[in-house]
This record gives sequence, C-alpha cells and structure tokens, in this order.
Amino acid sequence: MSNPQSSAQRRQREQQEQSTSQKANTYFLKQRDLLIQEISNNLSTVVYNLDNLNRSLNDSVQVGKEFDDVGKTWKILYDGVEEMKQMKAQSADFTAEVIGSSSQQKQREEEEQRQSTPERDLQERRVEPSSEFSPVPIPPRQRN
Repeated sequence: MSNPQSSAQRRQREQQEQSTSQKANTYFLKQRDLLIQEISNNLSTVVYNLDNLNRSLNDSVQVGKEFDDVGKTWKILYDGVEEMKQMKAQSADFTAEVIGSSSQQKQREEEEQRQSTPERDLQERRVEPSSEFSPVPIPPRQRN
C-alpha cells in the first residue's frame, strides 16, 4: 500500500505547484494587463497625431485653394502674352511677305522699264563708228 507520508508529500507538492502556477498566472496576467494598457496609450497617441496631421493637411489644402484664383489669373496673363507674340510673328511674316512681294514687283517694273525704252537702249548701247563709214558733213543753216 501507499505510504501516508508519501501521499502527504504528494499533496504538498501539488499544492506548491498549484500555488507556483497561480503565482505565475497572476504575474503573467499582470504583465499582460500592463502591455494592453501601454498599447492602448500608444494607440491613443497615434490617433491624436493622425488627427493633428489631418487638420494640418486640410489647412494646407485650403491655403492651396486660395491660390487657385491667382494661378488662373497668371495663366490668363501668360496665355495673352503668348497670343500677342504669335500675332506679332504672324504680322512680321505677313509684312515680310508684303515687303518681299513689293520689292520683287519693283524689281520687275524696273526691269520692264529698262527693256521697254528705246532711248535707254540707245544710251546703254554705244554705237562705235566703223571704218567703213565716213562722217557726212552737215551744211550750216542759212539765215534769212
């Protein structure tokens, strides 16, 4: 049969193990509760910081929206300046075409004048006396 001391010792050991495991469980539960509390505090801090960030982003978006009208005004100005530059370039091209065509027309007219006038032809061409011909004397006019 079993020894009464050994059964008492067993009971005592079991009680010690239970108390040790209960102590370990209570320590574990306390540590778990502390960690949960710390996590909760950290999450509260994160939520608070996210809220501040959200407000800050909303403020910066509002400031950006205030500059939309100014940006549109500058865009209109730059577009107008660009249109003026294009119009100047087009008018310069047109002027160059007109001047070019008028100068070409003047050159044509001058060439036509040179070609069409017989007096100019005679002036431009010099007739060299040839040896075959001799000058004919012109008699003086008689006075009445």
